[in-house]
Amino acid sequence: MRRIERLKIEARQSCEWRGHSMGRFTRDNYWKEVRYSHCKVCGMQVVVDAHPAPNSITIGGEAVALDCGSSSHWDAGWVDHDEGYDWHKGGTE
Repeated sequence: MRRIERLKIEARQSCEWRGHSMGRFTRDNYWKEVRYSHCKVCGMQVVVDAHPAPNSITIGGEAVALDCGSSSHWDAGWVDHDEGYDWHKGGTE
């Protein structure tokens, strides 16, 4: 089993322990060994990096750090209202 697949399994288990229902992992178009997934309920994200930089981590994101439905998540629509940037559309509002 490839490293990225093992990390995805570990990330999904960590998110499920926090009560999340994660969607499919998506491959990043620029960083080929990076995958990400969002919780279907609250929208929190987990990111998996098979080859992180020396000062980075292999698994990170809100979904591994916070319980599902936590009030600290700013918006289930994943829009940063302060910056006006929609991460799913890849542009500004």
